[in-house]
Amino acid sequence: MKKIFLVFLVLFVFSSGCIFNSSYGKLIFQIDSYRNSETVSLHLRFPTQEKRAIIYSVLCDFYAEKRGEKKQYKVFTTVVRSQGSFCLEDSFFRAIDEKKYQMAIEKNRIQLHSSVSETTENVMLTDSTKTTIVTGVSTETWKEEQFVIQFSDTQVAELLKCEQFSLRFYAGSSIGTIVVRNSDLAKIKKLLSSF
Repeated sequence: MKKIFLVFLVLFVFSSGCIFNSSYGKLIFQIDSYRNSETVSLHLRFPTQEKRAIIYSVLCDFYAEKRGEKKQYKVFTTVVRSQGSFCLEDSFFRAIDEKKYQMAIEKNRIQLHSSVSETTENVMLTDSTKTTIVTGVSTETWKEEQFVIQFSDTQVAELLKCEQFSLRFYAGSSIGTIVVRNSDLAKIKKLLSSF
C-alpha cells in the first residue's frame, strides 16, 4: 500500500509541476545573444511501460541549438526511481523504430527527494474548545538521476522519419522503458527540424 501511495505521490508531484509549468509540452524558441545562438526546447514527461516498476517516470528536456552552421541536439534527462533501488547502470538503450543503440550515461547526478504528509484530526477539549492534533506522519522518498543524451546527425535524420522511439534504462534487476509516439513524437520532430 505504501509503495502504491508513493507511486501516486511521485506522479502527482511531477504531473502537477508539468501542469502548472506553462512551458510543459510547448516548443520554446529563444535567441541567445551571449552565445550567439538560436535554441528551441521542449519539456515532456513519460511514465514507464512496466507495471510495478521501481523506475517510475522519465522527464525529458529536448534541446536543439544552432550556432552559425553548427547544430547540436540533446536531451536533458531525469529518471525518477524508488529510493531503495539500485543506481542506473552506466549505459541504456535507445531504439529508433527497430534500430537499437547502446548508449553510455555520462555526467550523471543523483538527488534524493522526500515528501512529508500529516494526517490530522479535530478534537474537542474538556473546556469545549476545538483543536487540531496530528494523528500520523509519513515520509516518502525517491531518487532522481540526471544526465544528458546526445543525438548524432544520423540519429536525428532517423528520428525525423520514425514512427516511434524508446529509451530503456536498467537499475539492478529492474528495467524502465519509455515509448515516444503520436503527438509527443510530432512535437519532437518539429523541434529537430526547426533549423
